[in-house]
Amino acid sequence: VMGVHTPDDRLRWISVNAVPLPADPGGAVVTSFHDVTAVREANDRLVASVREKEVMLQEIHHRVKNNLQVISTLLEFQEDAVTDPAAVAAFRESRGRVRSMALIHERLYRSEDLARVDVAEYARQLADDLYRAYRVSEVIARMAGYTYIMDA
Repeated sequence: VMGVHTPDDRLRWISVNAVPLPADPGGAVVTSFHDVTAVREANDRLVASVREKEVMLQEIHHRVKNNLQVISTLLEFQEDAVTDPAAVAAFRESRGRVRSMALIHERLYRSEDLARVDVAEYARQLADDLYRAYRVSEVIARMAGYTYIMDA
């Protein structure tokens, strides 16, 4: 494929195919030219659209991640401001839920293909992340039927 300019200076994309004629001792070649400008332009639009969507997805990911961090920090500030053990426990539980949402969000964002998530692998990795985040002991993990050895 090569780009050529028309007399009115428009860029056109041309596919060139050349096949030598074996029976011709003079080296004649049959050549065909196909205007593939429309295909090239459609492909360029698709590539630009995919790039734009990737940038938007990254921006959304960062905004969600930052918002979850802000929520967690606000809950931590509120937890520091109260003395009632039940209120402290409620704030810690809420922060744990926000952390769980952040882990789920991060795992989905890092997925290779959001249209086809391997649920078994996703659940295993998510459980692994949650066990680490909550520092679940090996005993509790075994009670839940999950074999997991905590790193020290």
